[in-house]
Amino acid sequence: MGKRIAVRYMVFQGTKNGISGFKEYRNDSNCVEPNKPYKNGVCHTIGDELDMLAMVAGFKTRDQFAKEHGGKSWLDDYSENLSRHMKEVLETTGVGWMVNEELVHFYSPPGEFVMWQKKKNKRS
Repeated sequence: MGKRIAVRYMVFQGTKNGISGFKEYRNDSNCVEPNKPYKNGVCHTIGDELDMLAMVAGFKTRDQFAKEHGGKSWLDDYSENLSRHMKEVLETTGVGWMVNEELVHFYSPPGEFVMWQKKKNKRS
């Protein structure tokens, strides 16, 4: 099953680019280790890996989700819905994922996962 790591938050640094990761707690500055570097930090998925992780967890790919939205803005909705789905998976069975050739079993203690929420625009 691999190394077990408790996580309580899934961050989406770039849904369009497939960049996401898991944090032990929402306000942590970095994703849990092991992780992968990308231009502005560290994460667990890059590019199509986000789609693969979604499918491993029993969710839709970004493309499938976008088509269902019929051309409307879908990125934030995708992140919110995947976060909601991932909460259920992590709090029950967890999800296995390869990170730098290491099998990791991410899970969340029941009732502790914090849902991802889109950032509010602070324009006046």
